[in-house]
Amino acid sequence: MVDQVATLLGAEVTDDRPNGGHYSAEKTFGRITYGIVHVPRRCQDELQAHMSYRHNIRLDPDQHNGEDGGRATR
Repeated sequence: MVDQVATLLGAEVTDDRPNGGHYSAEKTFGRITYGIVHVPRRCQDELQAHMSYRHNIRLDPDQHNGEDGGRATR
């Protein structure tokens, strides 16, 4: 679909998948930019794995005033 939209827009496709990125295209018309992005399954899976830890890590209450160096606790 990115390729189809890029063709319709006359835009160049950017393929950053080999570097862990996305496959995208965009075209700017004055102040308006149209774009399309494909997020590879690998990136989605990596984000899901990363976010699965979000409930297990809580910051120390004193982290904002620098008393303990902002250590994370379980």
